[in-house]
Amino acid sequence: VQQTQGGGGGEGGGSQPPDISDLEMARNRNFYEQESLTREQQQANDETLNKIKELAQRQQNINEELAKLISELQLAKTEEERERLEKELQKLRDEMQSNLQDIDQARQQLSENAMNNQQTRSAQDALQRARHQMNRSLELMDRKDLQQARAAGSRASDALEDVQDQLHQFGREAAAQRMQELQERMREMQERQHEIVDQARKAQGLHQSPSIEGQKELEGLQK
Repeated sequence: VQQTQGGGGGEGGGSQPPDISDLEMARNRNFYEQESLTREQQQANDETLNKIKELAQRQQNINEELAKLISELQLAKTEEERERLEKELQKLRDEMQSNLQDIDQARQQLSENAMNNQQTRSAQDALQRARHQMNRSLELMDRKDLQQARAAGSRASDALEDVQDQLHQFGREAAAQRMQELQERMREMQERQHEIVDQARKAQGLHQSPSIEGQKELEGLQK
């Protein structure tokens, strides 16, 4: 009988409850890793937003320069003046083409860095509208329909303003939502860790004081 009890005691001695400080450290480490990831995603979103702001400013500059060129072409009286203005117009075409490349990069970055695909879908649509209007403006420039080209450029600027407004809102909402979800997961993890510790301590006590009822309860905990 003494040997049986000794064996039970040895088994109980080998079953130590998990250290709550270790569980707490693991929980905190997971929390800070997730929090860091959320901040990195927010930073990436902000970088994309800044690039779109720069793109919108360049597009606005093109619109203003084009409006000025339209007036100067109407007043040009010599071939030399018209040739100079044509060179200026070609420069605007090149800048618009560069903007098209930048808007494609912005769309790609937004897809990769999006904190919430559903929330940023409207921003992607607005970027597509801006691209369409930029491309339309280029086509109209080539046709010498500068008034309509300017109007298309203005619509591109409006679409880029929409993108900025949406990213400002989406960035804040998505970050807040992620932090709320993260805190909820950490709370659930903490509760589960305490349950594990309580079960382990209870199991240890049953090992150290075996009985028929205790053995049944221990089997239930192990299940």
